[in-house]
Amino acid sequence: MTILLGMGWELVESMHGLKTR
Repeated sequence: MTILLGMGWELVESMHGLKTR
């Protein structure tokens, strides 16, 4: 479960970075 959450968080951060840029 921890790995899944981490992957999800990474995806969210990636999306945020793209949106910010």
